Amino acid sequence: MPAAAVQTDRSGVDKSLVAMFLEMSPEERVKANDNAVRAILELRNAFRQKQNKAFIEERKTYQDLLKDAIEIEFRGHTVRVLDLKVLAALKRTFRLPHEQQRLAVLEETLRQLSEKRKTPALEPR
Repeated sequence: MPAAAVQTDRSGVDKSLVAMFLEMSPEERVKANDNAVRAILELRNAFRQKQNKAFIEERKTYQDLLKDAIEIEFRGHTVRVLDLKVLAALKRTFRLPHEQQRLAVLEETLRQLSEKRKTPALEPR
């Protein structure tokens, strides 16, 4: 499947992602970012403590996922962020109800981004 075309400005900022966040209320944006940062920091801290024997899913470790991540600066921290399609693929393997709810949000986000970009949103299940 071809990679989705991302509209970026001169600094490399994904304008469609910015637009998506602007459609959220300020409270929704803060909550979404805080949840993402909390999860990322937990993974980073576990890795730093050499507790990387734990698997995220499908026997993937933090190190395995680095190839699908980019580094961003957020609230004074450098964090790595997974590609949404990769994150959705991981969530599809989770069986916990709250993970399935998160998957539904991710898939809808990908669908909306795809619709805006006019590219395929998801891999078939």
